[in-house]
Amino acid sequence: MVNGQSGPPFDPLDPLDPLDPLKPMKIKITKPDTTLFEGDAKLVQLPGTGGQFEILNNHAPIISSLAKGSVRVVLEDNSEQSFDIRGGVVKSQQNDLMILVQ
Repeated sequence: MVNGQSGPPFDPLDPLDPLDPLKPMKIKITKPDTTLFEGDAKLVQLPGTGGQFEILNNHAPIISSLAKGSVRVVLEDNSEQSFDIRGGVVKSQQNDLMILVQ
């Protein structure tokens, strides 16, 4: 297991390696009727039902429920976007985050 993920170790010569520490996370925040955000980010802060938590590049795979609160996305240029939610779920695997919210 490498960086909390199973499989082969990071290959710095492979530009498509999903464990590349410089590759940004792909984020999609979706409501039932619309997409709120889709793009690259370096950090996402989420209101989990057990408390606030963050997901960074190369985070171990996770599925978690979300409580009412604010989703904060820090983009590659250090600018931030926030989205108020009433709850939802997040799934993160190999730097792809799908956040389904209400």
